Amino acid sequence: MTSPSAPENRATPCGASVAIASCGPIFAISPASCASWCIVPTAVFWASRPFVLRADGQDLAYVTISVVDRDGNLCPYATPLVEFSVKGAAQFRAAANGDPTCLDLFHLPRHHAYAGQLTAIVQASDLAGAATLTAKAKGLKPASLTLQVK
Repeated sequence: MTSPSAPENRATPCGASVAIASCGPIFAISPASCASWCIVPTAVFWASRPFVLRADGQDLAYVTISVVDRDGNLCPYATPLVEFSVKGAAQFRAAANGDPTCLDLFHLPRHHAYAGQLTAIVQASDLAGAATLTAKAKGLKPASLTLQVK
């Protein structure tokens, strides 16, 4: 077993060799002959339930963030550091990636993706309005998601 910071080389089904490091921003996949899921990461994509939060200061939205290529395919070896910001009627609460070896702190508004995904948790405020969660990662197009707080 390798340490969380030591990269491990693996071969993908399409024959590309990629370096994987837990919590590390290593995601180099380049051969042109690779399968479609193996394209270079280009953007961050959202999936969230619920899209409407209660303005009670306690309601939570669990937002799944996926690192995808230009065709919308998940990039399973992408591990970029994703930074979050929230504006409006909510606040950032936590992030997690499912990697048991990851040492990123849950409560900080930045976390590495694991297997191309991670989850951010947003907490509604006591006031109604819109809340915008934005995610940025170096080299990827940023993404914003607006949640309604009613």
